[in-house]
Formats: sequence, structure tokens, C-alpha cells
Amino acid sequence: MKKFAVNLTAFGLLGGCIYVVLLLVFGFTAPHMLRPNLPYDDDRVAGFSNLRFREADSIKNVDVLFLGSSHTYRGYDPRIFKRYGLKTFNLGSSAQTLRQTQYLLDIYLEQMNPKVVILDIYPKFLNLDGVESSIDLLSNTHLGKPALDMVFDVQDIRVLNTFLYNAFVDPFDNEHSGEKITWSYKEDTYIKGGYTQTNKTYASKFTDQKVDEYIFDEEQYEALLDIKDELDKRKIRTICIQSPILPARYARANNKACIDSTLRSHFSLYYNYNEVNRLSEECFSDDQHLNQKGVGIFNNFVASVLQEQIPDLYAEAKDD
Repeated sequence: MKKFAVNLTAFGLLGGCIYVVLLLVFGFTAPHMLRPNLPYDDDRVAGFSNLRFREADSIKNVDVLFLGSSHTYRGYDPRIFKRYGLKTFNLGSSAQTLRQTQYLLDIYLEQMNPKVVILDIYPKFLNLDGVESSIDLLSNTHLGKPALDMVFDVQDIRVLNTFLYNAFVDPFDNEHSGEKITWSYKEDTYIKGGYTQTNKTYASKFTDQKVDEYIFDEEQYEALLDIKDELDKRKIRTICIQSPILPARYARANNKACIDSTLRSHFSLYYNYNEVNRLSEECFSDDQHLNQKGVGIFNNFVASVLQEQIPDLYAEAKDD
């Protein structure tokens, strides 16, 4: 029995080593279309996660930290808040769910030491499995214990493969990855502070017949409570916001009132901008995201909320 256990352990270790070697060989040599769960240049450039998290490593002591999905990194422009005297950083990432928000807080919260966190919630993502977001983050951040915890949390072979691949291929090593740094991609431009700007205007009449179901997954709900507890413990003031999507799409979503009620019960400062102002189509780049015109309108609203609800933030910013 003891010999069997030893042989089984040796076989497992050998098999694991072979798996990692084959994964690396496959990652370096296979065509892009055959490696959908491993990062390649366009994946790393679209959304600018590679630039955002490089920059994030050097950011300390901000007034406001933005967290959330692509609605965040496309929706909060640090230049606008700078006009109000605020130092901000945008830690949005593609398809970021609350579980990935926790991951980013584990890495950056102490370093950035924000006075206020704006948590942007897109209710459609409250029921996502987090695989897309996990792959994006593991491909563009330094790996450590929080990354390993996320791998065990998500429990998906694609996430595990990405972790193993990037454990050997540093995502910040441009020479190794073959990645060229670019600040523009298609119609998007990266702006320092974590923001992605686009001037594209939504040009198609919205005809999508699908209805968005807003459902709070149990694990996402637990992540929300953990995030709130951690921010409360550190006495970091939190504002929860639903940023605007195309009114025609928002009108077709189900369970909106329940989501609003749940979020409002946990955050005294909660705003669903879709219920505050109906932006025209010329303010959107597509049916979910704002363009620069829409961002200007929306961000001035957010700045007014900060001025009204947390006036001492501006006094502290001036003192700094």
C-alpha cells in the first residue's frame, strides 16, 4: 500500500510537470485561434489592461478609486475629476465581477489608500462565472497568493491554464511576450489614470430582442458583503453606482427594482443613473458604453454627488 501511494504521488508529480511543459509549448507555438484561454497580443491590448495595471503599480494615496467592469474604465475619466481637484485612479477591467473586484482590492487597496471607493455595478454581470475577467487579470497582473486564491475560487480549467502559463511567462515582460506597447487600439485611446476614451457614436437602431435578466448570484452577493465589510473596516467611504447604458436596452431588463432595493439596503449612497437621466444615443459608443460626450455628462453628475455627500473630500484634496 505504501509503495502504491509513493508511485501514485510520483506519477502525479510527473504528470503535472508534463502538463505544464506541454502547456508552455502549446502557448508559444499554437495559432491564436487554438489557444482561446491563453493571452495573445490583441487580447492584452483591447481594453488596455496591460497598460492599466503597469501604471497601477506606481499609484499611491488617491482620493477616489473606481472599480468595476468595462463600464468603469470606459465611464470615469480621471481628467474630469482632476478639474475638481481630485486625484483618482480607474481599476476597471473587462467583465469584472465582484469576485474579481475583491482580487484587485487584495492587491491594490493598501497601496492606493483611497479616501472614497466608487463601486460601479452592472447588474447583468451579477450572475457571471468570472472566467473572462479572471483570464484578463491573470494575464495582466503580477501573480501571487491573491491570484492563486482566485484560481481556486473560480475553479475553471481555462483560468488554471492561464495562471500556470503566466507563472512562467511574466505578463510584464514585453520582450518575452512579444507584446508591443500601444496607447491606441482601433477607436480607443488609453488615458493615464486607467481610463479608455472613445469618440465613437452609436449609429445603429437598437433592435436586440433579448431581455437582460438581472440576477444576484449567491457567490457574487457574498463577495459584495465581503467588499463592503473590508471597506467599512478601513473607514473608506463607498458610493455604489449603476452607470448609464442605452435607454432602450435598460428598458428591456428584468428585475431592476429588486437589484436597486438590494444595493440600496447595503449602501447608503447608491445611485442608479439610468433612473436619474435618460441620455440620448449620441452619448453612447454602443448599447452598453458611453462615449466621451456621455462620460462628460455622467462624470459631472458623479462629481456633484461627491461634492454634496462628501464635501470634506475636496477640503482634504486641497490640503494635500
